[in-house]
Amino acid sequence: MSLLQVENLNKSFGGLMAVRNLSFSVEQGEIVGIIGPNGAGKTTSFGLMTGFLAPDAGSILFRGQPIQGKDPEEICRLGIFRTFQLAQSFPELTVKENVMIAALLHQPAVRLAEREAEKILARMGMAGKGAVQTRHLTIPEKKRLELAKGLATRPKVMLLDEVMAGLLPTEIDSAIRLIAELRSEGITFVVIEHVMRVIMSISDRIIVLHHGEKIADGTPKEVSTQPNVVEAYLGEDFLFA
Repeated sequence: MSLLQVENLNKSFGGLMAVRNLSFSVEQGEIVGIIGPNGAGKTTSFGLMTGFLAPDAGSILFRGQPIQGKDPEEICRLGIFRTFQLAQSFPELTVKENVMIAALLHQPAVRLAEREAEKILARMGMAGKGAVQTRHLTIPEKKRLELAKGLATRPKVMLLDEVMAGLLPTEIDSAIRLIAELRSEGITFVVIEHVMRVIMSISDRIIVLHHGEKIADGTPKEVSTQPNVVEAYLGEDFLFA
């Protein structure tokens, strides 16, 4: 049984079909990349899997149980956490307070949630930022805070939506190492990313979407050499490394 299973998922907005008959599975411990042009349905798929959007048809199974129709908090409590393209935080609260709010999902005692937040921030290299209001953070720091909040929810699956966007090469390398480390600890990842060197290097498997439909599903090397993928997204000058 797959950890996460999407079956014949459909979602339209007015007359626009954003996701069409989408099916794929994610196994425990995998890193699955999702790529495709802008408007391909990637972020919409994340919204459907995490309860922010309701599917028109199809099913989403987590550990064999249907989760479509559940609200985002309930899905997060079950073990699925997502980030957003634009980092979401409470700007007037401190970094530690933001992580504490996430920790309170499973830890109702405020003092214990605070200790958990402190441990997570130390691990993320943000211990010195705990008292800073999040509105003062740089883009890379906000991205790292998103991951810290995710860890505080004790996730089994993390859905990362362009967490590398806007980062410098050294910051990207640090993020890649962190994802690999978290995977080794049992967290499964589904990653939307436009930075090709990242998605090709970290993914066990890549799903390619185009106009809301899956057009490829395979290893990075397999999908990078499929003519329909090159034509739809990668471009003829793309070379798999």
